Amino acid sequence: MLTACSVHYEVAENKLTYQKDIQVDILKVQSSDGQSAWGNRMLVPPKGHTFVNMWLLLTNNTNSEEVVDLTKIYLLNADTKMKYPVAKIYQATLVVIGAGANLKLSPGEQTKRVLMFSYPKKQRPELLEMNGTMYKIAYK
Repeated sequence: MLTACSVHYEVAENKLTYQKDIQVDILKVQSSDGQSAWGNRMLVPPKGHTFVNMWLLLTNNTNSEEVVDLTKIYLLNADTKMKYPVAKIYQATLVVIGAGANLKLSPGEQTKRVLMFSYPKKQRPELLEMNGTMYKIAYK
């Protein structure tokens, strides 16, 4: 998966809301200072950046099909509030498979996605913005 050392951040319970009745749980956060071999090609973060992978569980608590635009999720710099957009989206499976930005969820459906961000090195991701709302990421 990754070719350099990585840092696993132990997250606490993070139950966030993408939009009314669409719940997002942060399951895991990991950063890597090197290249990423996820998918069918090598990705290299920009100079001074690292890749941050965030495992999410998305739940549709409505009675209708809903579409979640995963490109409306950003990591934010806690000091400057600069937004770092999603660089890649993957299905959370044993074999890495790319996924689209628009996730369709049937009523009651739950699914996992891994979002990859390019983020400044030596900074733990503290803030997440989803669909225009800012959340503090809870760690243990």
